[in-house]
Amino acid sequence: MKKIIIPILVVLASTGCSLLFSKVYDIKTLKNFDESKINAFNASITHENILFHTIIGDSDSYNCIRKKSKSELMNNGLSQPIQILYFDSTGRLISFHANCYAKGNLSGLDWNYDGRFEQFVPKSAIKLDSVYFSLNLIKDCLKTEINGNFKNSKLKYTVVIFWTLMFETLSKKAIDLAIKNISQFGKQEEVAIYLINNDKAFLETK
Repeated sequence: MKKIIIPILVVLASTGCSLLFSKVYDIKTLKNFDESKINAFNASITHENILFHTIIGDSDSYNCIRKKSKSELMNNGLSQPIQILYFDSTGRLISFHANCYAKGNLSGLDWNYDGRFEQFVPKSAIKLDSVYFSLNLIKDCLKTEINGNFKNSKLKYTVVIFWTLMFETLSKKAIDLAIKNISQFGKQEEVAIYLINNDKAFLETK
């Protein structure tokens, strides 16, 4: 797991101070799985009347998902603690963001680097032209239903956000930005959000 965490830390490497990393990014050490804290975090999210679901993943689902793409760039993103994925109504990935593709600064991570979130759907942080990745791959790994057959005729997009209490503040800011972007462009009735916590993946070693 250390190889996965390193990219999110090196964005402030020029400071040469791990204590500063910890303070600026509010990095926590996960000592045990605490579902009550996860539930409290989920309850703190204001989701602006957007369909909102929460899921707790584990190391099996995490490892399954991050091995589903044949693209090295995509696999790197799928290995990160915080990710935001946008899918259209066919389940096709149309926009992808991960902490390693956000710009680091002294206040945290700038997910809107290069104006990515100044439109809906946000501009993808990586090119997806040659990347095959679908919502069905996530469903298969999680072994749970996500959106089914879009019975709600207004529902056009699914946003899947992976997060962890290890980076609680960064996770909250990423989620809030995604929700703000949806509301800003009046897409609340067209979007379903799935928050997937990966604490177990970072606690379990295999």
